[in-house]
Amino acid sequence: MASLKGTGVSPDSYVTVYWDTTSKDAYLMINNLPAPASDQQYQLWALLDGKPVDMGVFNYELRQEKLLVKAKNVQNAQAFAITLEPKGGSVNPPLEKMYVVGKL
Repeated sequence: MASLKGTGVSPDSYVTVYWDTTSKDAYLMINNLPAPASDQQYQLWALLDGKPVDMGVFNYELRQEKLLVKAKNVQNAQAFAITLEPKGGSVNPPLEKMYVVGKL
């Protein structure tokens, strides 16, 4: 489990990532994130040796429908982060858009 805490971009944000190290499944509990603009989505990243690995975008609205939101699998991670991106996501996360980050 990783507790992702808000950065200077969004200090009150908080997300919990549950990562099953056996199955490599990852689930998000969106505790507190601001609603994105209609043309944006949040994107989850695994961080390994300082390099980001895309774990997919997710719809903010799911937080009201489900307790946990499933993300892509990831083989290895030392930390997780969430950025705010244009719809569909980005190839590399810009640090100025990092809303939450946390180590395992």
